[in-house]
Amino acid sequence: MDPAPTPSASVTSGTVWHALQWNGLNMQIPELWTPTAIENTFLSFSDDSAPVFDIKWARDKRPFQLDKEKRAMRKRFTDAEDFCVDATCIPACLSEALKKIRNLFSHVAFAHAAGCGALLHNDAEGYTVLVQFHTIAGALPEQALITQLLCSLSLSPAGSPVATRIYDLACIVPTGYELRSFLFHPGHFWLEFRRGSATLAIDRFAPANVLLNGLPLRHWATKHYALPLEELSSEVQCKPPAAGDIVRWTTDRRKPLLGRVPFLRSFSGVSQHEAGAAWLVEHENKLLSVRMRDSGSVFHDDLTALCGTVEII
Repeated sequence: MDPAPTPSASVTSGTVWHALQWNGLNMQIPELWTPTAIENTFLSFSDDSAPVFDIKWARDKRPFQLDKEKRAMRKRFTDAEDFCVDATCIPACLSEALKKIRNLFSHVAFAHAAGCGALLHNDAEGYTVLVQFHTIAGALPEQALITQLLCSLSLSPAGSPVATRIYDLACIVPTGYELRSFLFHPGHFWLEFRRGSATLAIDRFAPANVLLNGLPLRHWATKHYALPLEELSSEVQCKPPAAGDIVRWTTDRRKPLLGRVPFLRSFSGVSQHEAGAAWLVEHENKLLSVRMRDSGSVFHDDLTALCGTVEII
């Protein structure tokens, strides 16, 4: 199946919106909202350093029962001051927004002293999304903003390619891979996806000129990824979007079977085949790389497909 579409930025009531995709979740967020906490199935956003929105999602593992989820909701928010799920407690901005999505989601709305939110369930697709809006200076987001955000929510069908669009990084990973590890540090983003024994990894570095420190790209790649210089080539099957200088490589590595304990290092490990590419993104002063490792054959089609979708947005 094709991944969910990624619409370009839109403007509603003076708010600029951007598409966001993360581990199956598809949504639109206001441009000024920044992800401040990122987990596999949870995101938290801030607006000018103040918490503004949280979202958590999951696919159904058992039949969804609305009354049971309402009781679980009360337990989940035991410590929330003035927590309430009665209709009379729900702010109008949220209750009116929920009416716009009632054909897509059944829901349990809630409110408390610091905000409000809802547990949403898509009965047709079988998944749950928990959203929470925080008050800022005693006020909740406007109804139009809540409505557009809720209307944009969806989960990609299971088994579809994994689309990622977060911060300034976008990519589409071939079907069958799952997000396993990631980090978002200033100057370095890293994503790792796995399917069986195969691993796909993406690195994004910035600013590239500071990272390279005057070195040619091929010399930086040999040092950073511990590659023999003779294994690098500038001939690539797939040139990524906006790629400038680019290098590719194939190599074999040994993965220790018994860890890194010194007296065990002499034991042979599992041979892993690796293929990869690194390139400078023109006019962005950023560097991207993709790598694939497998103890069997490297699936160059997967690497080529990924390489053609990784971009700075």
